[in-house]
Amino acid sequence: MSSSHNKTKQYILIWAVLAVLTVLEILVATQLPHTTSRWMCLVLLAVSKAACVALWYMHLKLERGWLKFIAVLPATAAVYALVLMREVVAR
Repeated sequence: MSSSHNKTKQYILIWAVLAVLTVLEILVATQLPHTTSRWMCLVLLAVSKAACVALWYMHLKLERGWLKFIAVLPATAAVYALVLMREVVAR
């Protein structure tokens, strides 16, 4: 029974984190001007939410290293996209 209670608390905590990240996304989208930093913030918030979902709800935190590596590959693509967006603005 204690294990079930701990998991429930953990899922509620993760839900709260995802809710806070969603509120931050809405604030960034509505309050910041249309600049590269706005888009970078939105991408980082979206990647953070995706990581939370993958780690806890898809149980990737319990998987072996190679599966985590496969899951992280799209995140490296997102970082690469951010670098490219920044580079285009700097031109």
